[in-house]
Amino acid sequence: MHAAAAFVKVVGPDPRLRKAAGRAFHAYERGSTTISSSGLVVCGHQDVDLVRVLIPVCTILPFVRQGARSELLKLTQADLLELSRIDVLWEGFWCQAEVVQCFEVPRIQAAFSTWILPGDACWSVAWALGKGAHSVTPEIQAHVVELSCKPSAGYNIAAFNAAQASARKVHWAIKARMDQGAPITAVGSPFGVISPPHFVNSVMHGVISNHWPSGREGDKPGSRDLLMADMRCLPGMEGGPVFNQQGQLVAITLLPLMSNTFNAEVPLLMPIGLLADAWAKCCSSRPYVVPVTDASAARMAQLTTVANEPQPSSVPSHDSPVSSSYLARHVGALQRHSFKWAAAIPSIVLVSAPGSGWASGIVLSRDGYILTNAHVVKPSSAHASGVHSQPDQNHFPLPLIKVRVSSSSSSGNSWHVAEVVYSFRHALDLAVLRVKAAPAGLGLQPAVLQSGAVTPGQAVAIIGHALFSPNRQMQPSLTVGNITKVVYSHAVKTGRQRSAAMIMTSATVHAGASGGAVVTADGCIAGITTSNARHSASGLTIPNLNFAVAAEALQPLWALAAQPGGLRPELIQQLDVQDAALATIFTLSQPPEQQNPAGQQTLEDSRDKQGSARLAELLSKKGLSKL
Repeated sequence: MHAAAAFVKVVGPDPRLRKAAGRAFHAYERGSTTISSSGLVVCGHQDVDLVRVLIPVCTILPFVRQGARSELLKLTQADLLELSRIDVLWEGFWCQAEVVQCFEVPRIQAAFSTWILPGDACWSVAWALGKGAHSVTPEIQAHVVELSCKPSAGYNIAAFNAAQASARKVHWAIKARMDQGAPITAVGSPFGVISPPHFVNSVMHGVISNHWPSGREGDKPGSRDLLMADMRCLPGMEGGPVFNQQGQLVAITLLPLMSNTFNAEVPLLMPIGLLADAWAKCCSSRPYVVPVTDASAARMAQLTTVANEPQPSSVPSHDSPVSSSYLARHVGALQRHSFKWAAAIPSIVLVSAPGSGWASGIVLSRDGYILTNAHVVKPSSAHASGVHSQPDQNHFPLPLIKVRVSSSSSSGNSWHVAEVVYSFRHALDLAVLRVKAAPAGLGLQPAVLQSGAVTPGQAVAIIGHALFSPNRQMQPSLTVGNITKVVYSHAVKTGRQRSAAMIMTSATVHAGASGGAVVTADGCIAGITTSNARHSASGLTIPNLNFAVAAEALQPLWALAAQPGGLRPELIQQLDVQDAALATIFTLSQPPEQQNPAGQQTLEDSRDKQGSARLAELLSKKGLSKL
């Protein structure tokens, strides 16, 4: 499927080395700077020895004359700086490229404009490796440049035309609905200008994580204007094609959203339907395009790119083919396993507590009981002072806690006041909430707890309200990884039956995911997320090293939830026992029976501290942080 992707490099004069300021990568030699990105190949009639490549306008923008930048829709080759050059590598052909036109995708601009409001310093459009210095405006992100490419002298024109013919055979899935958890494959050229043989047409797998504007299951496919991906995108992949598990073209990669607050990237995709509609409006009269009809999908299907046929043997290439058989083996495996991660999304709520920001929670029962983390609803200072729920109390003297529910029977998200039923004091970072006066039509969907054992290597998803603050009105995000480790509460040599206490995963976890769910392939809860790792020297978090309370440790709570009136404080308190072995697991300490290295703090050393205050201190010393 690499015939859909092109490697595009732009070379131009830069005597003062200003064109690449803040970019994640570039090449500089003798007063010229080279910038590169990926592109989507779209082909015309076979009797024209040209291909068309669509690229983000930000790729060539540094080499556009200042006077032309205010009127990008009139952009032509003549508006580039003198001595600038665009080269395209496609199917082994180096092509000389010229700017044909620039067009705008209005709905992408509108979506960005509602996300990044004027004066918003929390979000930008940039690669993190560029340290935020090279960011683009929503208007720039919504512009696409069409290039006309002709093979360089000496190449076999017959082979070039054969490549075009094969490149028309793929289907543009213009009306495809990309739900959360849907597997995708992106092809692009990260850092391509550094060494094309090494980086051109790299392949990245991932899933759809979220979408903006946010909608529910009943929304129209076209209303999801910006797709957010859980995928390792790297600088230079912008503009490259993205495919679904059937090998259909569904999107192109954009520059990512950058959270300046949490120093985190959110990969973004432009649905191919939006691109097709915008391109159709500006090129309907051009001779190399099949005439436009009201059914633009049919026209685009003939213009499309990626081939299932082998690459012509006469075309030299260093690229590894990304064929339909490749997708069948790799991405298709996701479909064969029929993962149902998204089935758990309705069971995840957003929890807002003053002083703690926002986090996530898991629905325990239809009558309003929610499970989250103790550190979310009870600041460590309160825990250290000994404030704690007693059996004759039904809430803490804390500021107002709210829970946001997305109900299938209502018009959208709804906020409800919640009270803390019980907050665990000892090893488990858990708290049970209850929505006060929950209306009958609230439609809470209890989560289903995993009943069997989980194992390292098992595929899981983490669902939670990470990164996106409550005012965004977003649905929970979904990221995918695998269980990397299961930590058991008792060693086999003790003679007692061991049970899983903690699970660690490779899925991406960011702030706001506290209280979110670790979900198995069948949509069951394998654990509740509590913390991730932080590099002590730099202070940066490590999103793909995270920790969760395992389902086996949660099973008694689910058993109480199944009983009428079972989630009473006095019953929950019986589960909150002091267990030294369990405590060592969640503070990443050595078990009590093992020799303690000199200078390492033990539970005995910190016995004067209680609950989350002790946990936070010990985790901090080990380079871990609460989410």
